[in-house]
Amino acid sequence: MPTDLDTLFDPHGAWIAPVPACAPPSTPEGWHGCAQAIEHGIGQLPADQQRVLLMRETLGCDVAEIANRLGLSAETVADLLLSARLELLQGLHGPQAPCPAAWV
Repeated sequence: MPTDLDTLFDPHGAWIAPVPACAPPSTPEGWHGCAQAIEHGIGQLPADQQRVLLMRETLGCDVAEIANRLGLSAETVADLLLSARLELLQGLHGPQAPCPAAWV
């Protein structure tokens, strides 16, 4: 089931084009609020989605490497990664979200 996010990432889970620049929060409180929202959002994800998202976004592992390390199929990893990104974006873009819409 393709989504708009499918157009942002290649089959290996890498960004197709650089993320567009947007204005960062203008105060330390703004940065802190965004960081807390991201941390909270990741913490709300199921453990398998957390693991896949963090391996991809913080360690830079591609889908094949994550699949190999976790003993999963590449398709399963890609699905978990997409689900994690969608859930995190949804949480950051909700009505109570502290991050500006331009950040998500």
